[in-house]
Amino acid sequence: MQDLHSEHPNQLRIYQLNCNASNDAQLIMLNVLNPNDWDIIALQEPHIDFNGVTRTTPPWRVVYPPRHYIVPQETRSVMLVNKRLATNFWESLPVDSSDITAICFSGEFGHIRIFNIYNNCKHSWVLQRLKQFLLSPASVSTPADLSGDIWIGDFNRHEPMWEHPDNAHLFTWANIDAADCLIDLLADFGMDIALEPGIPTLEHFVSKALHRVDHVFCSHHLAPKFL
Repeated sequence: MQDLHSEHPNQLRIYQLNCNASNDAQLIMLNVLNPNDWDIIALQEPHIDFNGVTRTTPPWRVVYPPRHYIVPQETRSVMLVNKRLATNFWESLPVDSSDITAICFSGEFGHIRIFNIYNNCKHSWVLQRLKQFLLSPASVSTPADLSGDIWIGDFNRHEPMWEHPDNAHLFTWANIDAADCLIDLLADFGMDIALEPGIPTLEHFVSKALHRVDHVFCSHHLAPKFL
């Protein structure tokens, strides 16, 4: 995303990964990624160890959802923020869900909120929690210079709007109905698909088929700033 803040790099660079709770996958990611190339790492299903913390390396600050401090083993979303980003430039947001981590960046551009979301494939409770937060006084009272929102994560939904046509076998009535909750939420809050439709984001463990379950959505007026 371009032109975020004149005193910081002119791109906010976000890396997204579902670790499937694998310690090995998370450690490989941390060792492969160059901290000079990324500002935020958005993890879904991170590895949480027996002490109730996730794995990281010195260049990163971990942001947990507030519920992590109550039930750490239920955490399925964390964000790693590069320590080069001053802490007076961003703050975490109190979304009451183990599956959503949120932060708000502030600067000359106004305020941009980033939500990292893990949506269960069996229900849409987390989408309901997201909606509750967006309609809550804590969200509605956000400063008037809010520049927009970014929703990033594993949404576990199949729909012709974003899946490749080769995956037409996934367009069952059950899958379409499950996706409707997400589509309604996108419409209600004026969110666009930031990634080009049809680009796969998941290789199935067994079949090796390519699916689109991970997404980046953004407020309509932010879409032109995405690369």
